[in-house]
Parts: sequence; structure tokens; C-alpha cells
Amino acid sequence: MSQPGGRGGRVWPPPGLPTSWGNRPDQLPLGGRLPGRSDTPSPPALSVEGHDAAGFAQTVSAMTPVVTQALQEAGEEHPDAAMALIRSCVAGWAQEQMRSGTSVTAATQARLARALYEELYGMGPLAQIVADPEVENIDINGCDQVWVSYRDGRIERGPAVAASNEELIGKVQRWSTYQSANPREFSWTNPLLNAALGEELRLSAVMSVTPYPCVSLRFHRHVDVTLNDLVQLGTLDPVLAAFLRAGVRGRRPVSPATMHRIRATLRHALNLAIKQERLIDFNPAAVIELPDAVRPKALVWTAERVRHWQGEHARHLATVKGRAAGKRINVVDTWIGAPRPSPVMVWTPEQTGRFLAAAATHRLFALYRLVALRGLRRGEACGLRWKDVDLDSGVVAVCWQVIQLGWDTIEGKPKTDASERVIALDAQTMTILQAHRKRQARELLAAGPARVDSGFVFTNPDGSRLHPQHLTDQFCWLAYTAGLPPIRLHDLRHGAASMMLAAGVDVKIVQETLGHTSSSFTRDTYTSVYPEVAKAAAEKTAALVIPAAGSHR
Repeated sequence: MSQPGGRGGRVWPPPGLPTSWGNRPDQLPLGGRLPGRSDTPSPPALSVEGHDAAGFAQTVSAMTPVVTQALQEAGEEHPDAAMALIRSCVAGWAQEQMRSGTSVTAATQARLARALYEELYGMGPLAQIVADPEVENIDINGCDQVWVSYRDGRIERGPAVAASNEELIGKVQRWSTYQSANPREFSWTNPLLNAALGEELRLSAVMSVTPYPCVSLRFHRHVDVTLNDLVQLGTLDPVLAAFLRAGVRGRRPVSPATMHRIRATLRHALNLAIKQERLIDFNPAAVIELPDAVRPKALVWTAERVRHWQGEHARHLATVKGRAAGKRINVVDTWIGAPRPSPVMVWTPEQTGRFLAAAATHRLFALYRLVALRGLRRGEACGLRWKDVDLDSGVVAVCWQVIQLGWDTIEGKPKTDASERVIALDAQTMTILQAHRKRQARELLAAGPARVDSGFVFTNPDGSRLHPQHLTDQFCWLAYTAGLPPIRLHDLRHGAASMMLAAGVDVKIVQETLGHTSSSFTRDTYTSVYPEVAKAAAEKTAALVIPAAGSHR
């Protein structure tokens, strides 16, 4: 007589099982041998108080083909739908156990259902090992030779993963089907398998060409370790840690757009290796997934955005101070790190004027004025030479730039052909450049024998070439002390373009001044609409309509 079995009104025995299983407890998986399998051992029964580990494993092994058949008969082989039927099978089995005098707790039923699910769709006996963060590799040589390697160097024997080599092959096939994002075939005709099981686990398997199936599971876990962690562990000397920090100072995160360009270069190089050298037969760069290269929209620091940012900055500063626990903090880094409306922010003309007023006494004031008003790139300002400056005609030729790679710097041509350009300067900027040249001459004279005749317009006090990161550091400090909201040094270039267009300069002239290849790129990327300009445009539009509307009254 069949008994109700769990969720969904399912009954025990499930479809496809012999009806005698519902009437003869001695033929259930925990009471005797499976039909047609005389080699199945008789595991001990489970009890309310606990369970025998070996008996539990044998029960899982014995019920697996039964549940598999029930799933096939019900047509529910997908993992999402299978769990309900697995629970139903386990509930029916538990009821039969109770009829035979053996109690099974709800916790044991849940554990058995999860074990059956893991056996069919997960890692089976390896589930707990795979979940151990200390495990590094799992090597399987045949069904019963399992070796587990740990991060501390230990190698231990693991549990048998299957009863036979054929069963092991079936497990590998299921792992590839249900655990991998891209299922791969593993059979006698395709005896080699390489698949990623999630983000950290890599599966490699081989069969038929070896005496027994061989399987390797490799973990790729990434651990974030800071220099402070190494110092606290005593692995790193504090002096060496400070040296390493200085060595990576100035490195910037790679943007998604740069990632896409790097991938394109790699893909091209690897395609050559495939076509010309025959070194590889697959281009891994073609399947790399990268974040979308969406260009951030530049926003203006309006009064409302500044007020909101000031609140964010206060909260961020309090958080940093709390973490510092009384130690000194870098106020400029905290100023930069406070959340802002967009990664690209632009000062208003009034804010730009405040910055230039604060920087007026700085020895590099002329450089920041060129960037803010004429839109030079940081590397172009560093690479500017006196031979390319015509103080009589009031023009500057941009022919070189200093490029920063990590902390190292190299000199090279500007970014594009259009970047090599001649820029006109206003009379006040020319006067400031003349004063800067006299100041530089005094500094070189004071340097004495240590002076360096580099020929650059903007240099260190001894005449040596400026490091681009020094410009950024000084810019951030000047902007912070001026009480301005944060922007990048490169965002001064955005502001220069926006101010030129707001002043009525033709977009073609703006394009040539900035060194862009097309005016559409200048218009779409490097310009922001100031509130005053937008309001003036709205007033002009309304002025055309309102008089006409009034004439019909």
C-alpha cells in the first residue's frame, strides 16, 4: 500500500519503482539489498539519536539509482525542479522506516535529501572537501584513489568518490553538465575534458587513454594581502614596505576602455601566433569578458552638488578617522576618496578662478594656467620646451609629452597626429610665462653645479625634468587648501573646453586647441553645459515665444 510522500502530493514508491518496495521494508535501501544488485551491502538503520557515517554513505549510494530512475520517469532532470522530487522520495523512505520501527528525524531527512542532490547534481562525497577554504587541489586516480592537497602543504587521503570507474566517469559527466557554465562532453570519443566549475574551481579529466579515469580539481582562490598585513605578520620590514609603497606610487587603475584596447592588442598578437606560427590553436583573448567601456558623463559642480558632496565628505572623513584610531590620516586622500556624483567632474568658471587665485604664488602657476585655460594634457605640459614657445608671437607648439608608466617616465610624441598643434595664448598668460622664465633662471643660478640644463619650460628647482605625478599631487593640495570640491587634474582640460564653448568659441577651434581628431568627439566628450549658459539659452528661447503669444491677447 502506497503512502503519501511529502510535497506536491507525491507518493511512495515514486514512478518507476517496484510496488513491492512500498510493502516490504526489508527491500528498502536501509533494510536490505537493491533489486537486481546482489552486491549491495546492508547498511545499518538510522536512528533518532544519530547516524552511522558509513551507513549513511551506503544509504545515499543505494538510493541514488532509485532517485535517478524516479527523476527520469517524472521528466524532472533539471536541478531546480529535482529537489522537490528528491525530498518526496526521502519522505516516503522515512515513512517506511517508521513502519518498520526505525525513527528518522527531520534533520536526517533534510541531510539525506541534500546528500542525494549533491550526488546527482553537485560534487557528491567531495562537497565538504570542495567547501573547505584550506583545500588547494584534489587529485583522483580511479574511483577510490583520492588525494587532497592543502594550502599548508599537507596531502591527505580522501574518501572514495565512486564505487567503480564507470560511476566516476558518470560523475565527471554530471559535473561538467550541471556545475560548468559551458557544459563539455566527456566520453570515449572525447576523452579529454577541461572545464571551469564556478569562479574558483577548474576541472581536468582524462579517460580511455589511461588505465583508469584521472581527474584533477584545481582551486584558484585570490587572497587580498596588504603591505600592512605583511608588516604585522613580521614577513616584511617597515622600511621595505615604505620603499614598495613609493615604488607603486602614481600607478592608476586601468579603465574599462583601456582594458578593451589591451585585449584587442592581445587578441591580434595571439591571432598571429595561430595563423603564422601555429603555436596555439585557440585564442583565449577572444573569450575574455570585460566590463562595458562606458565613458562616464562629465558633470558640473553646481551649488547643490557641492552641498551634497560636503555631507558625503564629512561622513567619509569620520569613517577614516575612526579606522585610524588616533593615528594621522592623509586629508588629501580623504578629500579625493569621498563619493562624488561622477568620476569626471568639472569646475564652474568661478571655481576655476578660485583655484588659479590660490595657485598664483606657486612656482608652477603658469603650468596650471595653461592646463586650465588652454587644455594641455598633463604629459604635454611636462614635455613643453622653451624652443617651442614663441614669446613674441604669443604661441606655443605642442610637440612632445612625458608619459608615465607606473612610476617610470619616458618622452615621446603626443597622443595622436592631431595632438601635435600650435596653441595661441592670451596676453596675460604670456606675461606669466615671461615671469616664470625669470624665476626659473634664478633657481638654476642658485642650484650651482647641480643645475640641469634640460630645456624644459617646467622643471624642478635644479632644472631637471618634472615627474607627472608631482603635478597631480601639487594640484590636489592646492585645490584642497582652496576649499574646492575634488576633480582630477585632467578634468581641468574638460573645463577648458567647456569655458571656450561657453565664451562663444567655434567648436572647430576648440577641437584644434585640444588636439582632437574630430569636433564631434570634442562636443560629445569634453564639454559640459554650465548652469548659467543653460539658463541664458532658456531665456532666449522663451523670449522668442512670449512676445508672439502676447500679441494675440
